[in-house]
Amino acid sequence: MAQFAYRARDARGGLASGVLVAGSQEDVVRQLRQEGKSVLSVAVRSAGGSLGGLFNLQIGRPRVKQSDIVHFATQLAVMVDSGVPIAEALDTLVQQTVNPTFQDILRQIARGVESGQPLSEALEKHPKQFNPMFVSLVRAGESSGHLGQMLNNVSDYLVETFETRRKIVGAVTYPIFLLCLSVLVVVVLMTVVLPKFTKIFASKQALLPLPTRVLIALSDFVTGHWLLLVLGLVVVVGGAILFLRYPAGRRLADLIKIRSPLLGAVCLKFYIARAFRALGTMISAGVPVITALEIARRTAGNEHFRAVFDRAIERVSEGETLADQFFCTDLIPVTTSQMIFAGEKAGRLGDVLLRVSSFCDRELKDAAKRLTTMLEPLLIAFMGLIVGGIAISLLLPIFTISRVITK
Repeated sequence: MAQFAYRARDARGGLASGVLVAGSQEDVVRQLRQEGKSVLSVAVRSAGGSLGGLFNLQIGRPRVKQSDIVHFATQLAVMVDSGVPIAEALDTLVQQTVNPTFQDILRQIARGVESGQPLSEALEKHPKQFNPMFVSLVRAGESSGHLGQMLNNVSDYLVETFETRRKIVGAVTYPIFLLCLSVLVVVVLMTVVLPKFTKIFASKQALLPLPTRVLIALSDFVTGHWLLLVLGLVVVVGGAILFLRYPAGRRLADLIKIRSPLLGAVCLKFYIARAFRALGTMISAGVPVITALEIARRTAGNEHFRAVFDRAIERVSEGETLADQFFCTDLIPVTTSQMIFAGEKAGRLGDVLLRVSSFCDRELKDAAKRLTTMLEPLLIAFMGLIVGGIAISLLLPIFTISRVITK
């Protein structure tokens, strides 16, 4: 049995795609035709092989990934727009889903819809996979009769968020790799290489230069107290993780994120883009402003941004404008607040918020790229200084090797 990715058109001409498990391409074509679909293409998704199966070995049930949610929203939007009944569309997605954990969740949602529940209510029972924004947009689509369009909005939002996060992670992966490599090289030099040189120098009773003596003393301390150092590191890391679980710890960590010299600007753009995209998508879909603000508050991901939205919810409920609340904080640029003010006056707040989030997304990607470009040479220089300093300290006694040998 293998996995086959297919593209087909249903009886109404709507485009459908997905993955089926079958023995051959002919079996896939036969199954799709029995469902009334016109097959456009069928291809093997992965060849697998023995090594592939070994690397794909999973302990326990796989978790539901963001890409699974994006694929679900996109496929469901296409089928609903094509006129496929929701219950039938969900049954199709259950068959196409490869992830067994997500397949079970979709099966529960499908049973709920078949029993008469609205789709939003069935989704709401799985908050870990479908956040309040997802549920609110689906509920708004059900109320307005434009569920397909709302699902498209959800899909666009998830795709943009997923792509932004993926690019940021990709941008910082290489600097983090360099930093970890630097630490590994230093540890190996201090615990493996230096002790061998120490024995050589000690046997000659050489008068070693000061840098070499300092380095050897540090190596002796590390090798002689490595267990205490490891336990200390575990205690420090564990204490930091425990501290971050408390509100005071989260506030401190969030403050460092937005105020740090290098990462602050990048983090601010990320929080603004994410919160305003959620807010703009919901307001454009007809979700009440207060409800949209409450959901955007949870989406923000930073305690200090949540405080801004708490104030906005309170003041907007009393009749004040949203832009006035953003003017009162230095976390949101004045130019952004002015654009929101203009959007409120023109009655196009949702569109303006989406444009602001798109602009922040572009700036965020540029800022992440600039940060990576700056960090890479700094980390390489740091790694060179540390490793070069250790190497020079080891080579300094060689310059007096003749005197050492004559002793």
